[in-house]
Amino acid sequence: MREQGRSPITMWLSGTYAANPFGGASVAFKIRREMTNGAGKLQAGMFSVLAREAINQFEVNSGKEPLIIGSLVTEIFDLPQVGEQVYAHINTTSQETSVNLYNEYKRLIARVIIT
Repeated sequence: MREQGRSPITMWLSGTYAANPFGGASVAFKIRREMTNGAGKLQAGMFSVLAREAINQFEVNSGKEPLIIGSLVTEIFDLPQVGEQVYAHINTTSQETSVNLYNEYKRLIARVIIT
């Protein structure tokens, strides 16, 4: 039987959730080979998947209503490699939700803006 709030994609990504006392949250993901391209770098489409999963975990853990996505814009600055840790930080306002993704060296690697 599946744990409540843990979809198959949640279990596959195995993100670790941590609430942020300032109103957002963070989810840590470890980059695995099956998430990457032939060069061992994270597939570009995975940024949106990780961001959406971080938001899903935030909604489940905080009791917030599910976010209805109107548009999603992803800016990619760097591609993490297999074995690297990626941290998704969720920020919410009344007008948009954004997810900033950082590598284990605290460098911004991508930003996903959802309106």
